[in-house]
Amino acid sequence: MDNPDCDSTWEEDEEEDGEGPSAGDDEDGEADAPGDADAEDEEEARPSALQSRTAGSRNWRAMRDTRRYRHHYPGLVERDSNGDMPNLSFYRNEIRFLPNGCFIEEILQNWRDDYDLLEDNHSYIQWLFPLREPGVNWHAKPLTKREVEAFKSCREAGERLVQAYELMLGFYGIQLDDRDTGKVCRAQNYAERFQNLNCHSHNNLRITRILKALGELGLERYQAPLVRFFLEETLVHRALPGVRQSALDYFVFTVRCRRQRRALLRFAWEHFRPRRKFVWEKHCWFTPGLESEVTLEGDPELTFTSPGVGEGRACGQSHRED
Repeated sequence: MDNPDCDSTWEEDEEEDGEGPSAGDDEDGEADAPGDADAEDEEEARPSALQSRTAGSRNWRAMRDTRRYRHHYPGLVERDSNGDMPNLSFYRNEIRFLPNGCFIEEILQNWRDDYDLLEDNHSYIQWLFPLREPGVNWHAKPLTKREVEAFKSCREAGERLVQAYELMLGFYGIQLDDRDTGKVCRAQNYAERFQNLNCHSHNNLRITRILKALGELGLERYQAPLVRFFLEETLVHRALPGVRQSALDYFVFTVRCRRQRRALLRFAWEHFRPRRKFVWEKHCWFTPGLESEVTLEGDPELTFTSPGVGEGRACGQSHRED
């Protein structure tokens, strides 16, 4: 992996480590509500490596977090598991989640419509969507490389992962429309569930975790359709203002396929208002005050000047909670 403090979305077309062919190529928050764009905005901005709440500011924590994930955690020292694979054992319905938990089959069968339980219980999410990075529930152990491979080769675990994904989608007012492509759409009760999502921002952390787990455990093709859905709901329909910032800072950059990330950023730029506040950069290292002219690949006629990072303060919420 190259410089860990740079985002690779706009680098050359060679795939990043671990990126496979683009799946679903036909599709590939909290900021103020967007306003109307004018002609000057068209020339001022292009898709951003990170959009943030104020023009010129970049969420560096989000950039580093998602880049490290996409490059499979370089330098990570894994725990000594002694051959144990608790995440896989949980998905095989062999152990309960901890603390004070139950078997996964009970969650899948009995929690589906228990929205209060899904909202208020903070112990299960790291077990349903394990990652190679730790979370706040110290009872939930991070995945190991060996466990990831064993999980992906286990049909039983893979089927339950899809069911767990559908469970959480339903909680958010979304339904999986196509298991093969990962296409999602609004559920019948979306209005009620969107209201809950707007009011409880910790679910943004959960969604980031879900997106990462999909990419880690063999469902990478599900990532881009879900991110595209959130971009449409936040930027086009403006139905999820509480998710908007996380969708732009985090969700887009969990997508491991670079071509899909580019397509998602193009879509975001097309619908973001005002465009002059949509900040993007080809590389992340800029000297304050130094400007760099960049061209979006595929759109050679569209170039613009990207400001240095000195214009804004780098800040952001960690997405390791929950």
